[in-house]
Amino acid sequence: GMTEEELRNLRTNMQSDIIKESRHIGVTNVDQRLKLYFGEEYGLTVESRERIGTTIRVRIPRIYNA
Repeated sequence: GMTEEELRNLRTNMQSDIIKESRHIGVTNVDQRLKLYFGEEYGLTVESRERIGTTIRVRIPRIYNA
């Protein structure tokens, strides 16, 4: 898992309009692309506890095939 500071920095980068270079640039990029494609209510949520693990949830709309 990430430290509190790493998690805080990641969440800050995810809320920014500009992608800053970091170890988590891919996570930020995916989050921004999901928001652009589906809307601001969708994207990634990150939870982490140091030395325990990190969970990333992906929220996308349900798409029905007609």
